[in-house]
Amino acid sequence: MSKAARSPTQTAGRLAWRQALAWALVVLALHALLLHGLGKAFPAAESRRIAEPVFVHLLVPTARVSKPVIAPTRNPAPASPPSHSPPPAPTLSLGSEGQGRAPSPATPLPAPKASAPPAAPMAGGASTPSVPAPHPQAADQGSATPGASRPASSAPAPTADASSSATAPAATSRGAQASSPAGQADALGWPPGTQLQYVLSGYYRGPLHGEGSLNWLRDGRSYRVELAGAALVSFAYTSTGHIDGNWLAPDSYVERVFTRRKTVIFNRDHNTLSFSAISTVMPLPSHLQDSASIFMQLAHQLTMRPQDFRVGQHMAFEVARPTGTTTWDFIIAGQDVVRTGIGSLLCWHLSHPGDEHGLGAEVWLAPALQNLPVQIRLQQSDENFLLFTLRQARQE
Repeated sequence: MSKAARSPTQTAGRLAWRQALAWALVVLALHALLLHGLGKAFPAAESRRIAEPVFVHLLVPTARVSKPVIAPTRNPAPASPPSHSPPPAPTLSLGSEGQGRAPSPATPLPAPKASAPPAAPMAGGASTPSVPAPHPQAADQGSATPGASRPASSAPAPTADASSSATAPAATSRGAQASSPAGQADALGWPPGTQLQYVLSGYYRGPLHGEGSLNWLRDGRSYRVELAGAALVSFAYTSTGHIDGNWLAPDSYVERVFTRRKTVIFNRDHNTLSFSAISTVMPLPSHLQDSASIFMQLAHQLTMRPQDFRVGQHMAFEVARPTGTTTWDFIIAGQDVVRTGIGSLLCWHLSHPGDEHGLGAEVWLAPALQNLPVQIRLQQSDENFLLFTLRQARQE
């Protein structure tokens, strides 16, 4: 049949098929572009992601504080002439420069002694799962060191009773290594895979309540630590890298709030540091931490160098965040009793107040629980904060 002999119906049918084929090609092209865009929006999976272990052992503390004593508001007159106060503790600089910074001009608090009368004031930042989130200006009023939104206090640091020597500073090293039969630290003092589950409280335009966790995963020298939670929105701070002796050496750090991600890349091949929030590329400082690895690094410091934990001591770290690097200068405030889901624990309280441009942080490390962080406070501003308080601890 010639072209002239084709009916109008046949011509319309051929045109419809050609239009359908053209639309199909357009749809396929759009799908290809969409898949390409999604591939760029979501980073590729980690090339050597650490497998999630099975946490089968519940951690229990080696010693508890059953009836903490509130310190008196006034010091009674001494029966004998008081001894001279010890000299101020020097500053430990744990950053890349390796130089100490001068201690605070305020009179340092005395270091706790086992022979002193028992006095264990309640931690101002401590909370229980049944207690609603405190207002930030009312929280931690009994703490020995000011937080990001609290005035300084000159009250003496709490001391441990001789019967609780397992949690005293002199026994910290032994207690850290044998806190629980669940798992043992390796030769360098790093614990096995651990999951800390927290009750999350805080304040952001109103009280916050939720759940949080800190997961510490290991595979040989590789590590992954993630501090995560969900209150108003879900969030996670994740650090991955390797263990370099007594230091964590991050390779990447990711901050995720809801669906928004910000990253820091530690390029150890080229010894550079790059950020997603700024265009700066800078040399990579030695022993640089991030705001997830820092909490396990502090726990390791207490395990390996308990003699450095003295009231008034400074411990400075260089910390990377997506907006750049800063110095987190922790001051050792003393020992506080923290009420947790597994009992009251005597903890070393470390505080980094932060500034108007940085994140403030406080951490309570429990010698009776492998020096792990049983409470963490992140201070975003004078009013906004998050408080993680231990509910349960498990190890592989």
